[in-house]
Amino acid sequence: MIDFDRFSSFSALLEQWRRDRPTHPAILQNGAVISWSGLAAIAHDLEYSLQRQGFEPGDRLMVNVPDSPLLVAAVAAMDALRGIYVPVNVKLHPAEIDAIAATTGARFILRDSNVTPLDRPPSDWLAAPQPGHRLQQDFAVGITSATTGASKAIVVNQFSVLSTGTELAAAMQLGPNGRIATLVPLTSHFNLCSSIPALFHTGATLVLGAPKIGAVSWAAAQRATVLVGVPTNFVQMLREGYASPGLHALVAGSVCDEWVVRGVRDRLGIALCNHYGMSECGGVSTVRLDDTDSGIVFRSTGRPFPWVETRVENGEILVRSPGVFRSSLTDRSEMQKRISDGWLHTGDLGSIGPHGEIRIAGRSGDMAIRAGNNVFFAEIESVLRSSPAVGDVVAFGLPDALLGEALCACIVPKDGAAPSAADLLAFAAGRLPAFKVPDYLAFVPSIETTVNGKVLRRSMQSQAQANAWPLYSRA
Repeated sequence: MIDFDRFSSFSALLEQWRRDRPTHPAILQNGAVISWSGLAAIAHDLEYSLQRQGFEPGDRLMVNVPDSPLLVAAVAAMDALRGIYVPVNVKLHPAEIDAIAATTGARFILRDSNVTPLDRPPSDWLAAPQPGHRLQQDFAVGITSATTGASKAIVVNQFSVLSTGTELAAAMQLGPNGRIATLVPLTSHFNLCSSIPALFHTGATLVLGAPKIGAVSWAAAQRATVLVGVPTNFVQMLREGYASPGLHALVAGSVCDEWVVRGVRDRLGIALCNHYGMSECGGVSTVRLDDTDSGIVFRSTGRPFPWVETRVENGEILVRSPGVFRSSLTDRSEMQKRISDGWLHTGDLGSIGPHGEIRIAGRSGDMAIRAGNNVFFAEIESVLRSSPAVGDVVAFGLPDALLGEALCACIVPKDGAAPSAADLLAFAAGRLPAFKVPDYLAFVPSIETTVNGKVLRRSMQSQAQANAWPLYSRA
């Protein structure tokens, strides 16, 4: 049984730090300092503005602002008003934003520091308050990245968000005088479950304003102690070879390859910790700073959080926890499809190690069946990405009359490098079984991603099928 009372809500935590640490920096951004009392004032002003315009419990607020103290304050404001927080990346096209507003039934939008009512009747998806603790009530809508198809809108409770950040803060040993910086947009569901609740839980400081180039040196200048990012960020750190003296922990929003984890730890002296979670259930597991077993540290996403149950069924990881989502706004039948007796079918393939650690092999859709052999794209990408001539890579399958599916890898050469297809195929052949070596290679200027940095594998596959780039065959 979960003791929900051990977790304070966002608004209660904000009030606690306003009272106990009023002058301590809550947010640093481009030279500006917002104290905890200042952040509380921003939240209260937002609450007042919403109430004046008729905001009621259960209403949805679409938050479409850049990374800022206002965005962070909006999280606490929604808790205080019993509203639903709907973060939307500012880089999305206006048509996409309108579509999300319609899907989520948002009645207000926060944009450019202004709250605007939307002419929209109440939607029919919001059910009556659920029995149980306040943290079990609907709190936010997670817009999942469209990595394998159309985006999804998942309704999550506050527990799934707060508990993940609380556990990550403890695992990364983030204290009240620590500084957490993020290289991922705050509107991402990953940050809603990591840096934002970790900030509120500890009363520490959140550092915003990371540049696209030189993020590591920026983090060092800001005296960050914990850095939140994705594998691409950490590969770049490793290649820059730059270590930050005060930076002691990195949190990966997607699983990093073993060679990246080892390289960052051995060469830069920073603990890179893989974390596993998803919008549909919040955090599941994480590697902790005090983990010493090499199998856990280098080849897993750590052991599950105390309130999370895991098991493997037919190679797929199943999760059961109080944070499992209650409804989907884009597919009303999704719960029936993916949840059985409280167990969420994650769609991730993997195994559970001897210490309970979770080892991810890949998504169920992120593999090809080549001549009867299952080949995970992540394995191909890991090998090719370890080449000093490769800046980035994505692999996928292509229809093939003989093989069923042929393997294709799109390569972005590292700056200043000019690898040949023959050289890279030979590199892969020296490290992979023959049936896992790509049948085709393509050199591309960039890998298409979502606004949050996740690879759009299906789009890259479609472009390859349309002959967008020359394909070099290993035959």
